[in-house]
Amino acid sequence: MDRATHAWIALRAIALLEESGGDKNLVALLKPRAASATIGAWLPDLTDAKRGGGQTQHHVLKMLPMPGGANSKSRFVSRKKELLGRMSFSPAARAYLEADVKLTSEWWSRPYKADPRPGQHIANRAMGIATSLRDLLVIGDKKLDALVPGSVSFLKDVPPGALTRPDQAALYFFMLSHFIADASMPCHCDGRPACGYDSGLHMEMEKHWSKQLGKVFAGDDLFSMEHSLERMLVFARQVDAHLEADIDDLRPGSLPSGRDVWLETIDAARASFSLMALILPESSHPYSGGPKRAEFKHVFSGPGGEALLAEVSRICLTDAVFNTAAAWVDIWEKVGKA
Repeated sequence: MDRATHAWIALRAIALLEESGGDKNLVALLKPRAASATIGAWLPDLTDAKRGGGQTQHHVLKMLPMPGGANSKSRFVSRKKELLGRMSFSPAARAYLEADVKLTSEWWSRPYKADPRPGQHIANRAMGIATSLRDLLVIGDKKLDALVPGSVSFLKDVPPGALTRPDQAALYFFMLSHFIADASMPCHCDGRPACGYDSGLHMEMEKHWSKQLGKVFAGDDLFSMEHSLERMLVFARQVDAHLEADIDDLRPGSLPSGRDVWLETIDAARASFSLMALILPESSHPYSGGPKRAEFKHVFSGPGGEALLAEVSRICLTDAVFNTAAAWVDIWEKVGKA
């Protein structure tokens, strides 16, 4: 997803928290600091942010069938009912996959696995920031500590310069949104060459989403005097109509016992991989030896193509917003219970 889309997702997640009655202190942390923290939403895509740490492609979980078939470990098999039943993330993808009859039981019973290079595992990246955020929130300065639920007794022993400032915490929340959102992008979760960024479909799908959002989320003056924060949140909500999405009907909450950001991101990526199998069927693009390109205009052309594109756009962007808000809430509430 490009810069404008990542910015919109994070801002729309704040608006969703407001609408759904989310923790007022969490909103009070994020909303006033959106102007300074929004860069965090696309910072992981900036090459020079790595300080020599390599390329930006460290936010993927590209799956393919495992060699060995039935002899492969069962833990890499996520049958439809099992996967959809345990997930809290991705409500739109869950509903769509639940109703789908095109992916067969044979497809669902195959083991699939991603093998990302070190540092490129999207769930690891999301969990790393989520864990860091919980630690940072515990050692907040007076302004941050007044917002964070719960209390600690050792803050007086931490040097003032080492305490977390509200702007720092907000930046990390926005950075987390980047990795959570990319798990909802099907091309990020499918290892076929045709799903590569420069292979047609991936880049064009992201450009299509950016056009749907409008220019207001793309410019360097995202938070200029021309548009106040409240107006930006209004603009963010107005995108719902273009997507035909009911985002404000969603209610993001803390994750169930036994679930965390890592597990939910893994399963969100698996759901995105499943969605990709419907967008780009195995019959036309096999998992091994298939075409290296998939043209956007061909994938979404013909009977039902336009409707499929609209549905995919609604699912991916709705889930990116919901999953971001749910991850934020989970971190915030677990800090108070720690």
